Amino acid sequence: METEVKKFNRRAANGGKNSIAAALDTLLFTVLALFISFAVMLEFGFKKRAAICVALIITALFLVILMLIKKKRSEKRIKRERARLAEQYFKEKLILMDRGEFLGVLETLKQEYGIDERKTIVYSVQKCAELTADTVVLAYRAAIRASFKDIAIFSASCPSKEAKELIAKIDNVNITVYSPEEIIKKVGKTLIDDKKIDALIIKSEKEKKNRGKTLFANAFKAYRIKPYMLTGLILMILSFFTRYALYFRIIAMACFILAVSLRFFGIRKEIK
Repeated sequence: METEVKKFNRRAANGGKNSIAAALDTLLFTVLALFISFAVMLEFGFKKRAAICVALIITALFLVILMLIKKKRSEKRIKRERARLAEQYFKEKLILMDRGEFLGVLETLKQEYGIDERKTIVYSVQKCAELTADTVVLAYRAAIRASFKDIAIFSASCPSKEAKELIAKIDNVNITVYSPEEIIKKVGKTLIDDKKIDALIIKSEKEKKNRGKTLFANAFKAYRIKPYMLTGLILMILSFFTRYALYFRIIAMACFILAVSLRFFGIRKEIK
């Protein structure tokens, strides 16, 4: 498995936290459980050595239970995150795919939902913008002209608020809108597999890494001197009007030091 996929799975398993934050959480839980167990044992009359031994055993049991719970939850989180990524990709693919391919997907959907075009007006919308009330009106007029009582609208985007309100008002024709989420449930697995999801994860992780490098590099560009000075000045002024003056002044001092360092040591050249 690629390194990027492993990183993605670890972060998803930890609820969006990186490995260091997750490790710190576990460490804090362990220390807290140990101290609480030790204090309780002392209250029950155990001697210090015995209390420490019992506290260690209890903490170990808690850790085992915690690891089992985390493992079960992590599997669900990874599955959910991969499904979210697949859904995002599929929504984009619905918009960008060739019209012929989109109509081919609709043929599969009509079979899945048992839609008979001899009795139902089938309308397809492949746009980035939301499904509008105007489109609903067009489909409604087509149904009235054909004397049909059912309309099926397959849309690559979700219906707008106005479209939903209009559909709710129309009572002489049954209008069903099949949103991207419903389309994905039926045919999503045929258009995207685990290998494709892994490729998306690798691409996403590399983009995040590159963005992080760019942000870090830009933080030390010479053109940042004025913003750092201004931020430090604002924080210093605000420190006189808040209970957390010390923290404001520490951050302000850090801004000033960084600005002076950039000015006199030329950590990065100014972007021309």
